[in-house]
Amino acid sequence: MKKTSFIVPLILLLVLYAPISACFSYEEVEITDIKSIKFIELSSEGLTVESTIKLLNKNNYDIDVVKSDFEVFVKDIKIGNAHLGDAINVEKNSEKYYTLNIKSDYKELSKGAIPKLIAITAFSGNQLPVKIDGYVVGKVFFFKKKYHFVKEEKVPLDLFQDI
Repeated sequence: MKKTSFIVPLILLLVLYAPISACFSYEEVEITDIKSIKFIELSSEGLTVESTIKLLNKNNYDIDVVKSDFEVFVKDIKIGNAHLGDAINVEKNSEKYYTLNIKSDYKELSKGAIPKLIAITAFSGNQLPVKIDGYVVGKVFFFKKKYHFVKEEKVPLDLFQDI
């Protein structure tokens, strides 16, 4: 009798564990393309840039990106630190483009960043080498995890379109 009383809870635990553990298998979300970067606003609050990027989420659940911090380099020159303006929801089992507002206040910008950026873009071709190095915090249900990323890519130059 005592042996069966031990086996029943063990079997019940295994039956409950299998579906739960399948939910928490995780594959990193990948940046597969940076379609564009566009200058949006230069105000007393700082610099706002809009970027359209393609994200690949192979997971069976949506992931909310709730926090970020990264360094931005253009042609190997550090422009400054930035963060996402708003949280984004990356849909499950998808690869699609998301338009992100990237913000940086003046104290996060490197000294002389705006004139350097204008000079770089004025003498560049139609593509600009951009490197982003930082982290994002992803949230699924009530779990949060911080992930480091580095992405380098030549991006179509739309920085000063529609100003």
